[in-house]
Amino acid sequence: MRNTIEKPRKTRAKIQKRFHIDCYPYIFSDEELEILESRGHDLKALAAGKRKAITKEEQLFVKVCKGQAIAISVMETAWKKYLNRHQIFADFNNKGEDYLQYLIALR
Repeated sequence: MRNTIEKPRKTRAKIQKRFHIDCYPYIFSDEELEILESRGHDLKALAAGKRKAITKEEQLFVKVCKGQAIAISVMETAWKKYLNRHQIFADFNNKGEDYLQYLIALR
């Protein structure tokens, strides 16, 4: 009989990479950045309807994403802020303009 030691399975949370914030992160507080980087994949899946909300916090988040409630929690406001900033970046990139140069010009 062969002796084998079973390796513990990695949970999804352990192998999941941190969420990449693909816009300038300077508008986010440290708390907002931590939430986005650690829970961004889950938030994106919830917002897109690819994952079902389990907790009350997630259910409220989905309502905010659908426009059925106002963003109140740090998580909700951070996600809304992220989406708005992401859209601004996409608009500037589609026009071939540099967003950083735009911000400098506003000063």
